[in-house]
Amino acid sequence: MGGGGNDGEGSRGLNYPDLFEPFSCDGEGTQTKRFIKGTVVDASDVAVSGAIVQGFVTSTDTYVGEVQSREDGSYDLGTETIAGVQHYLVAYKPGSPDTAGTTVNTLTSTNVDGT
Repeated sequence: MGGGGNDGEGSRGLNYPDLFEPFSCDGEGTQTKRFIKGTVVDASDVAVSGAIVQGFVTSTDTYVGEVQSREDGSYDLGTETIAGVQHYLVAYKPGSPDTAGTTVNTLTSTNVDGT
């Protein structure tokens, strides 16, 4: 019985995997998460922080997720839809006064780097 792993623990021979080995992800892989990025602004074009931004697929009104806008009003909403699927977003921030709005219904997602 020899030590098969490099984590200091012995194994029961080469026929058994070392369960303490770190996970390895070799190869190109595929990314399924796409993003809709933007900035929440009010009627005076001032950034709105802390607004809840919800995303929907235009053709079905299917909910795809929500995020909260950052201090500068920016957001990155993740979606599992394929490229070319159109979305619309709804943003809301309670307060005095409440701030709310929607986007056009033709937004499409991109990879995280914007491509």
